[in-house]
Amino acid sequence: MDAVRSNTDLLHALMGQLSDLRLLVDASVCGSQNPDAEAGNDLGWQSRNSESEVGELRQKIQCLESENAELHAQNEDLAARIATSRIQETGPENSVEAGEMLSWEERKQLILLQMEEDSFDADQFAASLGDEIKSDKETPNTFIDRLRLEIEHRDDEIAELHNLLDQQAETRSNGTAIGASAIAEMLDADELIAHERGKLQRLQAEWEEKFRVGEIEASLERAKLSRERQEVSATQQELELQLEQLQQQYRQANAAGSGGSRRWLAKLGLADEDV
Repeated sequence: MDAVRSNTDLLHALMGQLSDLRLLVDASVCGSQNPDAEAGNDLGWQSRNSESEVGELRQKIQCLESENAELHAQNEDLAARIATSRIQETGPENSVEAGEMLSWEERKQLILLQMEEDSFDADQFAASLGDEIKSDKETPNTFIDRLRLEIEHRDDEIAELHNLLDQQAETRSNGTAIGASAIAEMLDADELIAHERGKLQRLQAEWEEKFRVGEIEASLERAKLSRERQEVSATQQELELQLEQLQQQYRQANAAGSGGSRRWLAKLGLADEDV
């Protein structure tokens, strides 16, 4: 903080020197532009001398301006660093109070530094300004009055909402329907809508009947297929049993002799024609 004060004092001193030098330059220029006609060569020599002095003064002014700009930049940087260190030392919960203790110049430097570091919170800054404005301009009495007015406004809104809810009943006291009931009554009274509703109901009943008939037919068909499957299975088992018996008889006939086998073959229609 001492460095900032010293830089500020030096800036003021430099600004004073710049003002004095500008006055000297202006005076020299005016003197060189209005020479006395009777002076002759002496005035010409003085004019050239004053021009050289003006050049030197301008160089000094440029040097002082550059030093002034450098000191101004250093002052801004130091102010920003001091403001940042104050905010960091106070902690996040007291950052608003710490910001209020800073001067406007320090706060401006802090904002610029936070913008460069992408850490500036516009909402928090706006909230702090709002709090400052309220704390500066609003007394306890005005605050209470404002709260009372706001509460009354909220009460009026609540009463209006209650009134709207009461009006959303099925019918008014005179029997006129409102809201959804009024719309439903209007639709029910329309002949075209009533006709279409009846048509849709008939179609729905027809399709429901068709679905029931289809389910019954499908059940009967499934039962028929089940019976046929059982009959085919029984026939297959019977044929397999007969085939097994014939094979057993054939083997027994072969064991009894060739003549018997021929007779069995002839009986079965399997013997040769010349036998």
